[in-house]
Amino acid sequence: MKYIFWLIWIVCFFIMLLYYGKRKHPILSAMLSMFCGVTTLIVCHLFGHSIGFTPQINFFNTMLSLTLGIPSIVLIYISTLI
Repeated sequence: MKYIFWLIWIVCFFIMLLYYGKRKHPILSAMLSMFCGVTTLIVCHLFGHSIGFTPQINFFNTMLSLTLGIPSIVLIYISTLI
């Protein structure tokens, strides 16, 4: 189960790299995604108790939200359900 989890993260990372590479402004697109991912992590951490999902703000979650953006928060939520 642990290897499947890591495999999902690696596949998502490469999908995001391909996505950013095909954009007209890849750096700007990546920065916007990073900002949205970290903002979503902080909002879910502060106000997520109403929906039952409060991810911790730690190095692992922060790096994932910086790398993948909002999809990382969705994957963290799904991994808590499993």
